[in-house]
Amino acid sequence: MKNLFVQIKKFSFLIFFLYVTLLIIGSLWPRITRHYQTGEISSGLFPKEGDNFKMVNIAAVYRLQEGKRRKYTSDTSFYNYSENKDFDTPYEDGGILICDKKTVFSFPMGDFMPFKPGGVGKKFYRKSFGDSFVEALFRKDKVKHFFAYAFFAVLLFILLQQYSSGSVKMNIIIILVSGTLLGGGIEYLQFEFIPGRDKELLDLLLNSIGLIGGILLYHKYLAKLLFTSSD
Repeated sequence: MKNLFVQIKKFSFLIFFLYVTLLIIGSLWPRITRHYQTGEISSGLFPKEGDNFKMVNIAAVYRLQEGKRRKYTSDTSFYNYSENKDFDTPYEDGGILICDKKTVFSFPMGDFMPFKPGGVGKKFYRKSFGDSFVEALFRKDKVKHFFAYAFFAVLLFILLQQYSSGSVKMNIIIILVSGTLLGGGIEYLQFEFIPGRDKELLDLLLNSIGLIGGILLYHKYLAKLLFTSSD
């Protein structure tokens, strides 16, 4: 264990650099959902009147009706209705058309979505902020945000402890600022350049909580293990 701590300190810059590189690549790599399959790839095309369409990685499904996008609250809701095709049905056979973000946003939003062509739509149920927050907070991707930035904080603290002459308070400020800027930059790039990806304030919140958690973990346990042992 002692030798492990020595190696971590010795290669702290390289470890931190590789981790940040992997964090950026992993965050920006387009995550393809189960709906993005051969036969359904129609990104960039405009749906016809009456078509069902969605964005990659966005749960909601829309129908173009009267020039507006009428909304199913989720793909699960969409597939609960027997009239709608299974998720692996190619678009040409009545499946969902997957559009890029600009195409989807070019249609004005309607407040309800018919469940079948010519049907009567139901009012779109909007969850309260509290319900939406709790539901999103415990999603797997939010937990990943927390741990990813907690680990970022720990690695950067080890690096600063090795090579910076600044105070602990200054190091904490550097970690919080750099982690926040990194997370914000990634969210912006996801939204602007990856079809179907969005930017979420909740992601930034979990990033910040993760940074704080990593700082506390480092101070409470890791600092003594790493820097009180003799090399």
